[in-house]
Amino acid sequence: MLVVSSDDALADVLSYNLKQAGFVPSRNCEQPDLVLVDLQNSETPPGYRGGVPVMALVDATETAIRAAISGGARDFLTKPFAPSALIPRLRALLR
Repeated sequence: MLVVSSDDALADVLSYNLKQAGFVPSRNCEQPDLVLVDLQNSETPPGYRGGVPVMALVDATETAIRAAISGGARDFLTKPFAPSALIPRLRALLR
């Protein structure tokens, strides 16, 4: 799983929680099975080829949510969030 965030502290917390849940997170992965991207200021998620699902972490604004979905994210979670809300959604995207 590729973890994309400009916030190193958030990326570290995400990686820790993902490892605890049995995932193998990476900040540098050429062929991920899923991309978890932290979107800042309503930016559009990066495009990934090959049907790789994208989960976006977004600010709780309509603009940010719309940008994530229209940019190709299959699912989103508004910040702040609990790992207990994130993990089941990631598992569902991988089914």
